[in-house]
Amino acid sequence: KTTLLKVAAGIIPMDSGGVEWNDRSITSYSEREIQDLRRLTGFAFQDGALWANKSALQNLMLPVEFHFPDQLTESFTKKTTERVTRLVRKLGYKDDMNLRPGQLSLGEQKIISFTRSLVNDPEVLFLDDPIIGVDQEAYDAIFEKILSLKKEKKTILIGTNDPKIISMCADNLVVMNKATIRESGPFASVIASKDGETR
Repeated sequence: KTTLLKVAAGIIPMDSGGVEWNDRSITSYSEREIQDLRRLTGFAFQDGALWANKSALQNLMLPVEFHFPDQLTESFTKKTTERVTRLVRKLGYKDDMNLRPGQLSLGEQKIISFTRSLVNDPEVLFLDDPIIGVDQEAYDAIFEKILSLKKEKKTILIGTNDPKIISMCADNLVVMNKATIRESGPFASVIASKDGETR
């Protein structure tokens, strides 16, 4: 499921098949169009995928620095830093913002990664097991945030085995086993499947 999400997001190239955005194959996009596309998306990695030589705050600010370098005035940076800090605190990160990933627990790294995926207010979110490894307080906060993003009509692709997220968030469901799609379709029809493995 991780590979599928990364291919869909254009992070890794596909070996076969295709990925379309706005009825166009992603392989037809120019480098500039790919950059514009990435500005509209956020990706929370299963392993956090944080830069080891940067602090928690610097990791959170990476999407802004990468996609909006022309706007990095002192005032803009200060406001963005305050906004990002409020968001990460709300999602359960309580530690020093200057700590590096190696000094954080897996759960804290996951909170940073999830928050980083939201920094640019993306239209499309890719979440790879976003809640695995976090404590209950952070689980609840991230879960509620995902539900609020769903209510905002954000497009969210989630790779997970968590039955609570699946039952509360999925409009469409894809069941995979051994890197093969077992069944897919609207949530109600997939959960009513007569296939024992899908159930």
